[in-house]
Amino acid sequence: MHYIVFCTLINKIKQGYAILRMVTLVYMKNKLKRKAQLLRKRGLTYSEIRKTIPVSKSTLSLWLREVGLTKIQKQKITEKRLKASLRGAQQRRRDRIERTNKIYSDVKIKRRYTR
Repeated sequence: MHYIVFCTLINKIKQGYAILRMVTLVYMKNKLKRKAQLLRKRGLTYSEIRKTIPVSKSTLSLWLREVGLTKIQKQKITEKRLKASLRGAQQRRRDRIERTNKIYSDVKIKRRYTR
């Protein structure tokens, strides 16, 4: 009889712990959501927000749908995107030149040894 009461008590404690844990998770999620919204209102991009808040971009997209940006903030984000695109293009060009130079140097080495 005492064992059944003990097991029932343990199960209720576990259920209480699970509920407390769920409430804590919901609270933390809402706290992160509010912080993400604040950062977005300041004009940060999703990538910049993700450096501070470890959630996926799709989650940010859901959280930040209602957050409006001013025209100036939108322009700054567009400028950042264009600069990043330019940096990527420049890096691809450097990589392409490096690969081409390696091919030429490999061909020169082979020519020396095949003569």
